[in-house]
Amino acid sequence: MTVNNKKRRITTSLMLGGLSAYLLYTSVFQRNYFSKTYLAVTLFIFGAGALASYAANHFCLEPFLTSLSRKTARWLVAAAVLISALLLLNFDPQPLYALLPSHSLRVLVPAQAGAQAAGFEYLENSLGTIPYANLTPQGDWHEEADYLQISPETDFSLEWQGKTGGLLQIVFQPSAQPRTIEIWVDGQRSLLELQSGSEYAVSFRQDFPISTWQLLPAMLAFLVLTTYALLLLWAILDKLPVKQTQSGQPNGHWLGYALPALLVWGLSLLVFWPGMLSNDSLGQWGQALSGQMGDWHPIFHTFLLSMLIKLWYSPALPAMLQIAALSLIFARGLGLLQEYGVPRWVLWVVAVIFAVFPFNPIFSITLWKDIPYAIALLALFILFLRIALTSGEWLEQKRSWLWLGLAGFAVAIFRQNGPAVAFLSILGLVFFFKPYWRTILRGLAVALLAWVGVRGILNWAYNPESGSSSQANLILLSHIAAHVEAGTELTNDESSYLDNLMPLSDWESDCCYIGGLSYNPDFDRQTYLQHFPDNLRLTVNLFLLDPMVDLRQQLCASEMNWVFCGNRCSLKSLHAFNDVTPGTESWILANEYGLEEHSLLPNLVTPIVGALGSLGFFSGQTGILLKPALYFYCSLVLIIAACLCRREGQMAILLLPVLLQTGILAVIIFAPSFRYQYGICLIGLFSLALPFLPRK
Repeated sequence: MTVNNKKRRITTSLMLGGLSAYLLYTSVFQRNYFSKTYLAVTLFIFGAGALASYAANHFCLEPFLTSLSRKTARWLVAAAVLISALLLLNFDPQPLYALLPSHSLRVLVPAQAGAQAAGFEYLENSLGTIPYANLTPQGDWHEEADYLQISPETDFSLEWQGKTGGLLQIVFQPSAQPRTIEIWVDGQRSLLELQSGSEYAVSFRQDFPISTWQLLPAMLAFLVLTTYALLLLWAILDKLPVKQTQSGQPNGHWLGYALPALLVWGLSLLVFWPGMLSNDSLGQWGQALSGQMGDWHPIFHTFLLSMLIKLWYSPALPAMLQIAALSLIFARGLGLLQEYGVPRWVLWVVAVIFAVFPFNPIFSITLWKDIPYAIALLALFILFLRIALTSGEWLEQKRSWLWLGLAGFAVAIFRQNGPAVAFLSILGLVFFFKPYWRTILRGLAVALLAWVGVRGILNWAYNPESGSSSQANLILLSHIAAHVEAGTELTNDESSYLDNLMPLSDWESDCCYIGGLSYNPDFDRQTYLQHFPDNLRLTVNLFLLDPMVDLRQQLCASEMNWVFCGNRCSLKSLHAFNDVTPGTESWILANEYGLEEHSLLPNLVTPIVGALGSLGFFSGQTGILLKPALYFYCSLVLIIAACLCRREGQMAILLLPVLLQTGILAVIIFAPSFRYQYGICLIGLFSLALPFLPRK
């Protein structure tokens, strides 16, 4: 190793150790007081991080990067930076408070003879409660167990100066009598009335903006460290000891991988017999019975449901078909990986994880259109995997275009965002496998014509008033409401139109859920839904006036796609339970169709529901394992790992359905519902086996 290389490695290691220590200190250890322990831990992290990164670079990362071509290495670094930039949305950067400006506080409590003694509880800033020792009180006071009792006979003052961060808050006990105190912050006077009709504390809060420049060091540290961690992870995965490709697998060898899912989900169906139906499910069931089918729920799915009802009037039949389809398609994908050399023990571990993962036993027996859509998306992903593993040669087979078209049709037909995902994914194959462009375009034509034809025929037969843009209208409503709340200037005609729907003063925007407005009894929902051209024109005009309002609105609404830590919105559609009270659990709403729950294993209902509750299924505040964004990032990282394992850039076609599903949904979503990204969760779990592919 040359001297320059050694110096560069030492410099890089010291930088990484320093960034690790800085990030740890700003995020965890900053306090209103000096701590030798925290300082010692910070210095230890600096040293340990530097030594660990030096060893990792020497034994793992540098040999890995030098084994790649310069072009591949550059693409890999770019991918790591982009993923890290997205992961930054999950990080709450903190400034280094020592570099922030100081602020001053002075509190004056004037004497009031005969009044009740005032009680000062605490003063806090962004770093937490400020110790009494850091305050300068003057007057007649004494310290009680958890507050300062201030005598009403003499004037009292309290002073403090220091770093506040984003806030400064002072809290007093409420007074039964009128009592006004003065609070001076940086020379600005405010009054606080201590008399309160409640028993809760009375507080004064002052917020201080923290600029992006003050947060930039922490953001850059996170970006650099995450990029480094991703590169190191890929280097480690590249060293997995996997044997070369095995061949000669017997026909049907993959069927065994479906057994764990069939057993676990079959048990789930017996426990929650005859399947789970939410309000949406029952609405679609009613359409299937009556034959009057709208396209709010994709009409093809409703039509299939109507056919199944004729065979057996029970939700159990579609639930069984969902279980069979999902388990077999997943197993077929694992079988494909086995054919290309992934060890069987890895595939069995993934099969068991897939079977018992909390959302699968519940979603597989729930009658939502999103379930067959997710299954279709997984099937398209596995089909792309077959194309990539054969370097496109599979496309030379006689019926490859038909299978490609059918997979694209299935994705397109089950959800409103499906056509864009399916057609753009298939079209993207042309850029990777140009010699097979005719086959790919034939498959695209089959998917497109089948989608147009089936929807057209079904709408003509069952939905003569098709053409309504109800769902698109709700997407627009989310943006219109955001502009109304932001105060974007409206013309007289626009104001009159919106005011007729509901008084403008009553409009409220919630980026997490548009239903609070659209289902408001005072909102004329029907009139709004019937005026799509006017709504679209209004939305475009408002966007041109202030596009940042729309950007902020959509970033919040789509955070489910990117954020798995510190989410503002609670997740919806994690289950179809109507009642989760122990002993009275219900998973089918009362309805006019004669559908009722009747568990075949009733003793298991309460324990299973309790276990789901402990995971956050019913509160919306779930743990990280129930966040769709986690599986999106897992998919990206593990697919790139597969590209490296195979040393084949064409494996990147697996990113197409993942990125298109997530990106298109992010543009149109107006409520963070877990089921919308269920397909990405399935792909993320399947991708656990991809890094074990041997090199080509």
